[in-house]
Order: sequence, then structure tokens, then C-alpha cells
Amino acid sequence: MASTILEMRDITKTFPGVKALSNVNLSVEEGEIHAVVGENGAGKSTLMKVLSGVYPSGTYDGQIIFRGQECHFKGIHDSEHIGSRLRVELRRRGTLEVCARDVVQLHGELESREPGKTGG
Repeated sequence: MASTILEMRDITKTFPGVKALSNVNLSVEEGEIHAVVGENGAGKSTLMKVLSGVYPSGTYDGQIIFRGQECHFKGIHDSEHIGSRLRVELRRRGTLEVCARDVVQLHGELESREPGKTGG
């Protein structure tokens, strides 16, 4: 049985006038691979910045638990000490559109659109 190595419990992050995250939970077991996906503004980057220490403990509500220990990262160096790294991949817009279209076609959950076209 795999053990839980990371938990993010009830993470809430607000900015002036905006609640970017509202009681978000994430649990990762040893050997699992997760992807955080969503539309622009869904809170993906904010969640990863909380995990990586870019937004230090105290600037958000909730708990980060790594291997059974609650973490209170004061900055990126604290999270890197336990092995958390924020990796940002920059890709050309066309590449992202092709990838999104391919995923949509594989899963059939959303309408596929040609790059640069709008509407349905």
C-alpha cells in the first residue's frame, strides 16, 4: 500500500478583491504523478506558489503536510530543502493550442477548436 507523501488541506489564498483559492485539497501518494490543469485564472499557479514557498506560510490559510509533518515554508529555500521545486514551462502559443486540441480529442470532454478560431 502506497503512503501519502504530500497533502495540501483546505488551502485558501486571497488577494485584494479576489479569492484565488478556496479550500483546495490535494493528496499525493508515493509513486503517483499528478497534473494540475485548468483555464487561465483557475488558480493553478497560485496553488503551486503556495506549495513552493513563493507565498510564505501565513499569507494563505490551510495546511501543507509533507511525509506526515506540517510545513510552514517562509520562502522557496525552505521548500527546496525538502525537495519541492516549482517548474514553469514556457511554450509557444501554437504548441499549447496543439497540445490542448490533442488532449481534448483523446478524452472527448471538451469541444476541439482550430488554433485562432473562436465560437462553437
